[in-house]
Amino acid sequence: MCAGVSFKLTKTVEKKKERKKEKPVNATPFEGEDSEEEETCIVEQVEEYGGSDVSKVDRTSAHLENTVRVETDMACSLSQVLRRRKRQASENSDELFRQELESAAPETSKEDYERVPVESFGKYMLNKMGWQEEEYRQVEQLQNKARPPRLGLGAKVPPPHNPSNSHNRSRQVR
Repeated sequence: MCAGVSFKLTKTVEKKKERKKEKPVNATPFEGEDSEEEETCIVEQVEEYGGSDVSKVDRTSAHLENTVRVETDMACSLSQVLRRRKRQASENSDELFRQELESAAPETSKEDYERVPVESFGKYMLNKMGWQEEEYRQVEQLQNKARPPRLGLGAKVPPPHNPSNSHNRSRQVR
């Protein structure tokens, strides 16, 4: 079962607080907007079961309309700027393509590929992977051995049967 919480509004107090805004260095304020503008806040004191608590509710009636108007103006101007940039980009796309072709690296030719020594390519790659020629040593290769018949892949190979050792073990076990 959930325990219910009851509360009632007991008092409404108006307070003034200063609004701090972060603006870019070169920004100019919009109409009706100052950096040290005051706005009113309504603080409602709430009395709950078991004690009282204060919750703040920010309500700005006059400034809310100005803020919404400024935001819509900014959104409209931003969309207009983006549309202009798209038009300029589409008009200049051929010119931009030519500039990119001129600034690109020259195409590789057959002579460029023939100048690269293929013999040293593998050595260069091994050096980059950590191999060093002076530490090169001959490694003995492992020889594959056939598994005994009728022995599965996971089974261990039993040690070879030695008759002299088995006779001594039988005496020790008894």
